[in-house]
Amino acid sequence: MKRIAILEDHEILRNLTCEYLLTKIQAKIDTFSNSKDLIAAIDDNVEYDILIIDLALEDGENFAIFDKKKTIINCKYIVHTSNKDTGIINYCMELGAEAIVSKSSNEEELLNAINSVIDNVNYYCPIIKTILKNARSDFYSSEAPERELSKREREILNLVWNNYSTKEIAKTLYISHYTVETHRKSIMKKFGSNSLVETLRIGLKKGYIDTLMN
Repeated sequence: MKRIAILEDHEILRNLTCEYLLTKIQAKIDTFSNSKDLIAAIDDNVEYDILIIDLALEDGENFAIFDKKKTIINCKYIVHTSNKDTGIINYCMELGAEAIVSKSSNEEELLNAINSVIDNVNYYCPIIKTILKNARSDFYSSEAPERELSKREREILNLVWNNYSTKEIAKTLYISHYTVETHRKSIMKKFGSNSLVETLRIGLKKGYIDTLMN
């Protein structure tokens, strides 16, 4: 029998997910409302086969549980999220998530993810696949016209101008470092630049950089 942990701070959704899965699979399921309690259980040598992880946690420790991935090698990570930021999705993949399921999907998609990871097959629900496909298409399309920088891109460009590192930008804006890198690449693509110096020069010329910013 598989042992599953559900990390979800929304009580109703946590309970509904647990109840649904218990009607579909034979498993022992533990539920957690915060990362701290789940990490404590793992540290107490509770062995889980699958972790189902919500990213929008009120305790702010969205990615803390991924630090345990190196010590629980055989445990599969399923990210269950309402976040549609391609940077966050890619970051989860980079951290080793075996499956990502949008909360906008029907409940069967979570079951599909569980069955897939049990068979050692990575799984991304159709909504997540579409988000990633569209992002790649937008980024690599050579015919895409030059577009204005988004508000987030302007924020990042100004922080880069002020010598903030990727890690510092991520901490300041409460986003992942992968998201920061994704935005930086997007800025360079929109500017048609090949270096940071050129990117900043164009940003100044176009008026995107506030030279009075502290």
